[in-house]
Amino acid sequence: MLDSSPPTIDTPFDKGIMMKFSCTGCVGAQVIATIACVVCLAVSTPAAGQSQNNRGQNQDQRNDKDRDNDRDDRDRRGPTGPTGPTGAPGLRGLTGATGPTGATGEPGPAGAIGPIGPTGAMGPAGPTGATGAAGPTGVMGPSGPAGATGAAGSTGATGPAGPSGAVGETGPAGPTGALGPIGATGAAGPTGATGAAGPTGATGAAGPTGATGAAGPTGATGAAGPTGATGAAGPTGATGAVGPTGATGAVGPTGATGETGAVGPTGATGASGETGAAGATGATGPMGPTGAVGPTGPTTDTFEITLPIHQIFSIVAPGTYNLFFNTAKLSGSGIHTDANINFDARFNSSAAPSTVVTVGSGVNVNRLITASTCQNDFIASISVPQGASPGTLTISGWMRVTIQGHQPSTIDRGFVFVSAAGATDCGTDSGRSYWRGQ
Repeated sequence: MLDSSPPTIDTPFDKGIMMKFSCTGCVGAQVIATIACVVCLAVSTPAAGQSQNNRGQNQDQRNDKDRDNDRDDRDRRGPTGPTGPTGAPGLRGLTGATGPTGATGEPGPAGAIGPIGPTGAMGPAGPTGATGAAGPTGVMGPSGPAGATGAAGSTGATGPAGPSGAVGETGPAGPTGALGPIGATGAAGPTGATGAAGPTGATGAAGPTGATGAAGPTGATGAAGPTGATGAAGPTGATGAVGPTGATGAVGPTGATGETGAVGPTGATGASGETGAAGATGATGPMGPTGAVGPTGPTTDTFEITLPIHQIFSIVAPGTYNLFFNTAKLSGSGIHTDANINFDARFNSSAAPSTVVTVGSGVNVNRLITASTCQNDFIASISVPQGASPGTLTISGWMRVTIQGHQPSTIDRGFVFVSAAGATDCGTDSGRSYWRGQ
């Protein structure tokens, strides 16, 4: 019997030898029986605990033996049988334990800083700020004086503008102007105190002695005998002329430097240099964000007030009497206008026979009332004839006043007074008629 692979397991039986091969080959059932070729199924019998190295070594040994058998039995080997089916795969080996994690490598050096990129292009200008809320409508100007065709009244004052939007960012400052010239030097401070005197120089050589003065006259020789008293001394001779001045002694060593004098007062500040030329205006900064819409301005009011006029005068003599319709504004920011007056002046005589005189009509005045002192808006006159006095003059009617541009929380107030005394007479409270807008 021939085979290309050695047996892996030999199991003895009672009638022969049974051999199990690991590859396709022929099996001898009995020594004496007829040799038959059958297909052997290669069975992989893994050995528990066998290492990979042992399996490789066994395979090498089998291959070597197969080559030897092939050479010895080449003439005796029968035809090769067909290849048997592939054996079932062996069980997968256990997964090996995970190796320990390698130590973390040292961090690499920091990369060099890249060059600074070019300055980005200026962004587009921001959107235009929202238009501020429109200011309130100006108050209506006063009507022109009455006439065939009244002149057009002056244009009402323009209402205040709504608040401006927030100011955009200020552009960069321009370059600093050139430095002005240096101012004149201030006056010098006073001289410091004199330093201490140096040591006195050596005394110069003495001058020559002056000539001796002439001797006085010799006294008379006294009689011999005891020595007489000493005679009075003769007068002192005249002082000789002063000798020439000795040469100047050598200059003594320089005295130590005196202490520094006190600092004099600061000189007057020099005149300021001329202002440098203004730097060029910096580029306009980008448009700032749109400012928030400001609150709506206060709404103004317009008033039209009709107030009564009433006054009584006693007339004691005939004549023509003027009646002054005077007004004044006492408070408020609105514009007060005396629009028109409608009145009736009636004189009733108390003498017999009774006499009645009347004047009056409606008048379009249209005059602004601006001052707190009385102003005259209209003058009417009435004549009392002879023989009609005494009597009573009664003025009654009404006056229409307009107030434009009244601000909330304020009080617009004024009055009218009919006087017989003059154009600036304001009278008293008892005779005034007041208007009030609030």
